[in-house]
Amino acid sequence: MPANLAVRTVREAIYREAGFVSGGGSPVTAALGSLFHSAAAGLLGNDPARNCHELLANAEATQESWIEALRRHLYRSSIGPCIAGNQAGLESSTSELMVLWEAIGNFSAWAGRILWKAHRDFGWPASARDMVTCEEALSLELRETGWTDSVLVTGVADSVWRVPGGGWCVVEYKLGRTSPEADLAQACLYHQMLSGGDGAGTLALVSFEPELRERLFQPGQLAKAQQRIRGLIGRLAGVSGQIPHSREPARPRSGGETHAEMARILLRTLEEFGAPAVFNAPPVTGPAFIRFSVSPARGVKSRALMSLARELQIRMNLSNAPIMSVSGGSIAIDVMRPDPEVVLFRDIRDQIPPGDALLGSTRFPIGVDLRRRLVLADLSEPKHAHFLVAGTTGSGKSEWLRTAIAGLLLGNSPKTLQLLPIDPKRSAFNELRGSHFLFEGGVVYPDEQPAAAVFERLVEEMEKRYRLFHEAGVDSLREYVIACGTPKPRIVCICDEYADLIKGSSRGDRETLERQFTRLGSKARAAGIHLIIATQEARRETIRGSLDANLPARVGLRMGKDIESRLLLGRNGAENLMGNGDLLFKDIGEPVRLQAPLLPKEERETLFGGGAL
Repeated sequence: MPANLAVRTVREAIYREAGFVSGGGSPVTAALGSLFHSAAAGLLGNDPARNCHELLANAEATQESWIEALRRHLYRSSIGPCIAGNQAGLESSTSELMVLWEAIGNFSAWAGRILWKAHRDFGWPASARDMVTCEEALSLELRETGWTDSVLVTGVADSVWRVPGGGWCVVEYKLGRTSPEADLAQACLYHQMLSGGDGAGTLALVSFEPELRERLFQPGQLAKAQQRIRGLIGRLAGVSGQIPHSREPARPRSGGETHAEMARILLRTLEEFGAPAVFNAPPVTGPAFIRFSVSPARGVKSRALMSLARELQIRMNLSNAPIMSVSGGSIAIDVMRPDPEVVLFRDIRDQIPPGDALLGSTRFPIGVDLRRRLVLADLSEPKHAHFLVAGTTGSGKSEWLRTAIAGLLLGNSPKTLQLLPIDPKRSAFNELRGSHFLFEGGVVYPDEQPAAAVFERLVEEMEKRYRLFHEAGVDSLREYVIACGTPKPRIVCICDEYADLIKGSSRGDRETLERQFTRLGSKARAAGIHLIIATQEARRETIRGSLDANLPARVGLRMGKDIESRLLLGRNGAENLMGNGDLLFKDIGEPVRLQAPLLPKEERETLFGGGAL
């Protein structure tokens, strides 16, 4: 039986091997990129409410009129309704929306020219209605000498154009910052799948941003790249006996058979308890856990399968129950590794983007995903403006706070960033004492300086800044700095052990603190003031309305009870995390599981003591 491999898995490996080399485009969020592909597929596909067949059949017979008609139609049928229905979610994506609209304009010009030529030469749309197939599902079974098994590769190509009278071209759309080398390799795979390995047909890579660029490849130009892809597929599917080369930290090789045995026990246990399933993708080995992607057998409800976490824990001899979730069209089962790896801060340091000399940087690391890709937060975005962090002793909560601080220090100078650390237990931020990055000179210890007075000072600073913005005719710190031409620092308040802080406060002081949190959480982002609040106890009496409503980004490390996970993240799961930086991150949508990097003490002392200057 052949091993199964999704094009998505191959593409991600190709991008890692290419090192994410920038193609010079502009950044586009995943959601807006999906909107572009959806709009393109709707325009050229067979959806009668959105396609262009009847539209162009009745349009004025000039190339320019067709291009303009396509652009208007795309806005009315796809882009406009999406913007109208998601105004709040797109509030912070103005620049990305402009990039998307430029790409839509370029797509309209490209498609309009091709369709106009088809109309002129072949009488389209009357005689060639099926010229374009969008999002065509493809598959190809590969076998190479030396492989232990064949590999079935499946995926969906953006579009396939078939010329009346014979011949075809598989077309891949690209926009945003991409790697040209990786883009070509991915498209070569679709070409190989469509041709069945015979090499017939052509391949086109079309980039729509920052400018329209089309590259056409004949079969003979693709042979070398396709052979390299076959080698990569064999390694990814585990049939060639080789480990994929990448820029990631090397994975231990000794666990291969152990991991395979875990897979066998997992499937056997599910079948034994009446919920048989099959793997629909190769397992992915992350730093701390292995993700098995399964599909329930016919007639098996996903709920029945996902209720077996405790049985899997016992049968697989795990110290924590697997975390199970729906991911795409699969059920993801995260099983702890018997041979976990440590992700060090130095391993991800080069992936943290440098800051601007005038504006600094608002980005810091949250953790790495299954494939060791760094996930960054951006304080300038509403969804990341303020953070609430929770985790028990040993979960890695204080280490996560220190890593976030280190990431901010790397992208800033004291002129663009000031930190306000609050340390009720006097153990989290000792290395920061004496740093030039401290707001008003020091780490705050609440037994020496009342926390309410500190937060009142932040509120006063916020109001002072808004008065300055009003006088300058601007709305945000970024606009103010650009207008003035001189830096003004962002202020990031990091409070460790919030529960301990309020336990030592009177009822009146606590109410004052919560009022200040409410004001800062609802107003402070545009002023460049941000809160990162951590607590050991994610309980209702701790996370009351003001914190819950005004700290949108959540980091959940290991918690004591499932009710704490639901309170922080809106779902169970954090109670089964493994500690030591294993976390669930939530901003918009479902939580994502990540591994926080470890910042060793000696590195921390260098960075926190001014080594980042």
